[in-house]
Amino acid sequence: MTMNSVSTRPTVAATANRSSRETFFRSANARRYTLLFLQVAIVVLLLGGWELGVRSGNINAFLFSSPSAGMEVLVQRFQSVK
Repeated sequence: MTMNSVSTRPTVAATANRSSRETFFRSANARRYTLLFLQVAIVVLLLGGWELGVRSGNINAFLFSSPSAGMEVLVQRFQSVK
């Protein structure tokens, strides 16, 4: 080999860099989906707890209507627009 020739084989550092980059993006996607799952779970738990509290009488239904009652009103309003 002469001094001016360029090798097209990837170096060990480039291979390690590529695998660490792939690992980072895999872990970033895993974190993104975990965060999305946790956000959805929190919303579901809050709405479920609110609904359970209203139905059990622990939350005043006059002041804080249940989420299902609110959804019923929204559905009726959208149906009456048609």
